[in-house]
Amino acid sequence: MAETCNLVFLPNLRDNVDPDEVRRNLTQTLSVDVAKVESWYESEVPTIILKEVTDDVAERYMRSIIKCGAQCEVQAAQTDGQGGLSLVHKRFRTTDVFTCP
Repeated sequence: MAETCNLVFLPNLRDNVDPDEVRRNLTQTLSVDVAKVESWYESEVPTIILKEVTDDVAERYMRSIIKCGAQCEVQAAQTDGQGGLSLVHKRFRTTDVFTCP
């Protein structure tokens, strides 16, 4: 089975960006509602928004999110063998973020 990764949204804003514009851009680009984007920022912890996807899918979404003015990163998934997208275990309980090599 191919290795998978998670796309993790980071709730901190980049320097010199308009928070409202970033939120609008994310809503339009990712086709999600405003409440979902707000929850990513309000959580104040990194949130997995794509779980156990291929590296190319995660990279494509990461480029789009960064283009919107937000921050995210790709992390190796701790696979359970099921793969695919998931809404389970979305939020980390710590602020420690590790970057895959």
